[in-house]
Amino acid sequence: MPFIEDPASTFGTIADSIGIFGAIFATGAWFWAKQNNKREKMEQKRMNQKIPVILKSNESKLSLELPVHFRREELYRQEVMGRIGMIPMKIKGNRFSLSFTHTPDFLMAINTIQESDSTDPLVMPCTDEEIRQFDV
Repeated sequence: MPFIEDPASTFGTIADSIGIFGAIFATGAWFWAKQNNKREKMEQKRMNQKIPVILKSNESKLSLELPVHFRREELYRQEVMGRIGMIPMKIKGNRFSLSFTHTPDFLMAINTIQESDSTDPLVMPCTDEEIRQFDV
């Protein structure tokens, strides 16, 4: 009977098809993983960029750059506030006061820097008096 196929041949064809599709899928997965790894390395490089923080007076040319730059990954409100708090004060025991830190613009500036690719500094506008409170 010529119209009946051998079952072993049918299973062999199915197995070959599964093997071919598996190889194609594995190649696609490998390519995707390689691209994902490349993107991750680029993002890690971006997150390790150093970002300076500068307190700059609107009234004069007075400015104060924090001595240690932040890695983009570390640039959060609490980190900035903590490092500013580590600057010695002229009046010992006082807590610093910067009006800019109480505004939405402060958070937006931090978010903009975190999302961008540039290494532009975080410039915090201050008054002369706010900069002079620090003993530097």
